[in-house]
Amino acid sequence: MPLTQAQISLFQKVKDEREKHEPLKGPSVAELIPDIADRLAYWDWIGQRHRESFQELFTPVSRKYFTERVERINLFLDDSEEYDELLEAATEFCYEPIPLGSTAQALYRLKPDFYGLIPHRDETALSTHSARLGVNTNLPTSRRQQHLSEASQDSAESDDMGDHGGFIFHQLGELMSWPFLKGSGRPPGDDSQILLDPDCWLSTGFFVVARLSSNGYAQRLYLIMDSFPRLDSGGRKAIESERWGYLPFDELKRFTCARLAGPHLLSGRSYDTPFALDEVIEKPVELVYLKRVNMGTGFARETVHREESGRHSRD
Repeated sequence: MPLTQAQISLFQKVKDEREKHEPLKGPSVAELIPDIADRLAYWDWIGQRHRESFQELFTPVSRKYFTERVERINLFLDDSEEYDELLEAATEFCYEPIPLGSTAQALYRLKPDFYGLIPHRDETALSTHSARLGVNTNLPTSRRQQHLSEASQDSAESDDMGDHGGFIFHQLGELMSWPFLKGSGRPPGDDSQILLDPDCWLSTGFFVVARLSSNGYAQRLYLIMDSFPRLDSGGRKAIESERWGYLPFDELKRFTCARLAGPHLLSGRSYDTPFALDEVIEKPVELVYLKRVNMGTGFARETVHREESGRHSRD
């Protein structure tokens, strides 16, 4: 028999009252609901709520749901309902695989995470940072040397990227790879069980970001190296090895930032999409916070100067 509105109201009050106290303390259900029939109905109601919560927790966020929001909404408007939905989707426990492409050695996919990269000036911080950041790509030699041990400082490459030495972006998530076993080839189908097992996918040390237009919409996908990977303790530590900037399992050029070739965004990508890079930057880059401009409706990159005293200033 369906519950009455009075019963639902009573059960919610009982639940709220019991949650105020530690387990086995506070008033019992029998004290709060003397009627045996109502008490049995209460436990059925609680059980149904638990089953619904469990089902919701382990129901994967669909790839379509995540992709459409990334590509459709204004990513500057973090107070909008649609952005809240996207943020919630990015923090869900389960999600459908989001393939990015493949090479002869590995498959690549996105693991949603809006807070994987942090600005260089906060490399020791433990707090959560902004999902929106900027990347400065044309750094003076002294600033590049501060960020990474660079073996090719004197490279004559151009890395301006056509936007005054950098761009603003919104983080999408970690780039994960699935290496082919020698001679085995890739598993058949994008939904094969081995591809659905998250334990089979390995971190690459790079994150996928969406370069944003001046009005906040995603334009293209880029990869940026994580210079301060997370530790098991939850903190961060700067990369100390000189073997930085390489994707595992692939003999690709060393880089810190590059554009993903092929489809501009997530739509249209699969494991059959060739995983290739262009606009490759080999030199260290610098991640910075954004500052509000245009009466608070837009963002611009900060240019951070490191001084001997350790202070920072903005251009």
